[in-house]
Amino acid sequence: MHSSLKLWSDAWQMGLDAPRVIAMRLTRIAAGGAKAEVECRRMVSEKIAAGAAAHAAAAKALASGKGVEAAAALALAPVKRVVRANHRRLSRAERIEDLISRVRRLLPRAPRCYR
Repeated sequence: MHSSLKLWSDAWQMGLDAPRVIAMRLTRIAAGGAKAEVECRRMVSEKIAAGAAAHAAAAKALASGKGVEAAAALALAPVKRVVRANHRRLSRAERIEDLISRVRRLLPRAPRCYR
């Protein structure tokens, strides 16, 4: 695939995945509790690490004489990797929580004396 087309395609895919990740994260944060706190800390630390990796990759590419297009592609890679990993992780967690809630609805309720 032509490099500029791949760069455009990667940026487009990340642009589709990022709002989904934001929505899933906001849902988790709005629910509160320990999971929300962990998600907030993870979100900030991942952004800092991905930004630093993107900056380093672009700087290294430009310093070694590669073009701006190559530097942009290399800078996009760590950010894209984090967005895709979060999308997979949060989607999986959402499906598991949905499955648990469905199973709970199917199970008979315990008598009040056991609750």
